[in-house]
Amino acid sequence: GESVEVVIDAIICGQEFSCQDAIFITGPNVKISTVFCALSNSCDNCFIKTDVNDPNPKPCKPTPADLQPAIISPEPTTTASATTTSTGAGAEASSSSTITPIPIPDIPSI
Repeated sequence: GESVEVVIDAIICGQEFSCQDAIFITGPNVKISTVFCALSNSCDNCFIKTDVNDPNPKPCKPTPADLQPAIISPEPTTTASATTTSTGAGAEASSSSTITPIPIPDIPSI
């Protein structure tokens, strides 16, 4: 048969110790998009494995390397610049860039 990929949007560890010592065994066709560790101790010793014997489990809590921007191969790029102008108190600022807010997931309380 044809294999199917299951995508889990997020695992949310929203409380103190909520995912401590958890091991999520996904299988080879499951992708977890995000693990959200709300507190510094929410995901201690938490791992994601593809199977029970996975020799390289992925930690739930992001490491400093996970937080680094991806390395992108050099390609021709176009750069844009933003200009902000102010003429004193009460003046409006104008800019050519737009800031889009990132949605923050609701964390259910227990």
